[in-house]
Amino acid sequence: MKSISLLAITVLLFAFLNCNTTKNITIENKITGLWKIDSLNYFHQVDLKIEKNYQKEISEIVKNSQIEFKKDNTFSFNFGNEKMEGVWFTTIDEKILITQGFTTREKDSFEIAFPENGKLILNSSVKGKEIFMILSK
Repeated sequence: MKSISLLAITVLLFAFLNCNTTKNITIENKITGLWKIDSLNYFHQVDLKIEKNYQKEISEIVKNSQIEFKKDNTFSFNFGNEKMEGVWFTTIDEKILITQGFTTREKDSFEIAFPENGKLILNSSVKGKEIFMILSK
């Protein structure tokens, strides 16, 4: 009888500990790290004659661009020759990522998606501009 009780307690303890470690895998933990930009689509209201060249220029810049989300909730975004730094956080439901640059103080909001392939997808559509990024570690 004692061995059955000891076995039951061991199983319950293991289940409890396993449950607690699962809770530590938050969206913020998944976002933290250095990400390479695989693709970026940036659309805003511009003259259609310029749009084609604009997208081509962006695709060239993206090749060497990356973004790092740090554990202290700061980020650095290297986009071509430009560098942007600021703070980041997620909403309580962890569906939206919000970034705010230190110098511009402008906030951007992105819907967050993690497809099964280990990528991070950020999508924003605000104020006449649309940004769709696919990132990989």
